[in-house]
Amino acid sequence: MKKAKKTEDGGSTCINMDRISKLPEEILQRILYFLSQKQAVRTSVLSKSWRNIWCTRPNLDFSDDTFKGNKQYFLSVVNNTLQRYRDQRLCVKKFHLRISLGDNTYKESVSFLEKWVPRFTAMGVGAFRLSILSKNECVDMSSVVFKAESLKLLRLFNCDLGQNTPKNIPFVRLTVLRLIKVLINKDIFNKIVWSCPLLTTMLIEQCRGLENVTLEKTRHKYLKHFTFRTIDDRCSVEIDILTLETIDILGCQ
Repeated sequence: MKKAKKTEDGGSTCINMDRISKLPEEILQRILYFLSQKQAVRTSVLSKSWRNIWCTRPNLDFSDDTFKGNKQYFLSVVNNTLQRYRDQRLCVKKFHLRISLGDNTYKESVSFLEKWVPRFTAMGVGAFRLSILSKNECVDMSSVVFKAESLKLLRLFNCDLGQNTPKNIPFVRLTVLRLIKVLINKDIFNKIVWSCPLLTTMLIEQCRGLENVTLEKTRHKYLKHFTFRTIDDRCSVEIDILTLETIDILGCQ
């Protein structure tokens, strides 16, 4: 921002009044915290003070939709960003990753997730939101999902959560669970939902392997929104929760 000031000869000059850029870096980071990744990058042209601030913002948001199908470049960008944050010991309070798995790159994508997801806790990631969409074949994501201790939101589409129940499922922060066309057995499903004391929203749609779903008030004290849709009329749902505000059940007993 600039303000005009009169000179002794009656003319005027411009004085730089960019007060925001003179704020402490902690304040600038707080401003960037409320912007999207794209908006944060755009702030680099505001002034010299803003040029590199976005590179150390405490929340990261990546979606392969914005890379127009160039999956390898997308993975490279995310990998390099996370490596830089790790090397410089930068704080990551929130990390949101949306990734689709196609025919040619799904192995590379799974390998990337297996590498980084277990490291997020050590990096101090407080809230991890993960959305995985498998476009074709059902991909086993158990090696990734069950190591994501900082998960706050989990959305899986056309994925397999394996057949072996892990000893521990560290979903103590998870508040939103959305499973669509996921292959999951009863034991793993129960262990997941029993490991989420803060769960507020649950959506289960056309998941294979589930026959009975039971929700109890002692385990789901904060659950407010529950959706269950299936084409298998052998499924049954039992609910004993008083906190629910919305219930949407279709196609089961």
